[in-house]
Amino acid sequence: MAAGGADAGRATVARTRVIPDVPLDFRWIEQVNGSLRYRVDRIVMREGVESSADIDFSLRDGVLATRRLAWEGSLSTGSAEVRVEVLEKGGEVDVYVDSKRIPLIWLLAGEPDDQVDRTYRLRLRANGDSLRGLAGNLNGAFLYEGGGGRVSNRGLGLIFGDVVDEVVTRLNPFVESEPYTRVVCSAGAMRFVNGVIEVVPGLVVRTDKVDIASGGSIDLRDERLDLTFRTRSRKGVGISAAKAIAPYVKIGGTLADPRLMLDSKGVAVSGGAAVATAGLSIIAEGLWDRWVATANNPCERLFSRASAETTAKFRALLERPDFSAGADAVSP
Repeated sequence: MAAGGADAGRATVARTRVIPDVPLDFRWIEQVNGSLRYRVDRIVMREGVESSADIDFSLRDGVLATRRLAWEGSLSTGSAEVRVEVLEKGGEVDVYVDSKRIPLIWLLAGEPDDQVDRTYRLRLRANGDSLRGLAGNLNGAFLYEGGGGRVSNRGLGLIFGDVVDEVVTRLNPFVESEPYTRVVCSAGAMRFVNGVIEVVPGLVVRTDKVDIASGGSIDLRDERLDLTFRTRSRKGVGISAAKAIAPYVKIGGTLADPRLMLDSKGVAVSGGAAVATAGLSIIAEGLWDRWVATANNPCERLFSRASAETTAKFRALLERPDFSAGADAVSP
């Protein structure tokens, strides 16, 4: 009886996981030696929005590596390096992305402003034999400074679900009466450490009415959430008592079952995002005061401070890998 109960418990946990544990077969890479070069001169995404792409990669001795992967267009311009190596069990994946524009959220739910000078850098390394295994061994970092634009308030809820919709409503009460939110800027810096996403220093978003910052962690090994948001109205907005902003909102639970917790006194911060990752989150009072409350542009300040970091925290972002060295032996 006890054994049956334990099995049922494990089955319930398995059903509530979001990241699938389906095995990934990397062995096909060992069976192919060759290379591919492909140029796409014109990709029409919608009227007036076009891109081009240049793809060049090789497969040799159980390694797939890019020699060139680049794209250019009105929505995004950048390049990437990708390397996949077959291991005795599963595979190892290494990805680097450097782009001047990646307006994904705008493509889904809004219209971006011109983002020519905006920067996105991502480095991810992981090994495993399934998506869950890769996620549980994930290391790297993500650093970006995004531009502004107009986001559909209704669209965010439709895409990301009820919890995100409720969080956005708590942080910005104007979403209930206005169809769009005008985003002035956004920025973020986070690390991936052995399967844990450390949102440190964190994320910051400035709209025309409120400043919002977030910090905490997402543990991809058990999919647990510990994210805290802090917000305040900008001067001159005139938010009435009836529309008072909840200064602290916390998301706990798991990816499959996220839970919203309101905290007007900031208790969530002292027990959550500010100390969750043994790092200094932007939610902590000192960084909020210096990087958000007193900054003409909190997004630019967060990005510049994280970019100047010379320790191992963001070194992976600052050093571009070269996966093409061992891939040139196979001629196109």
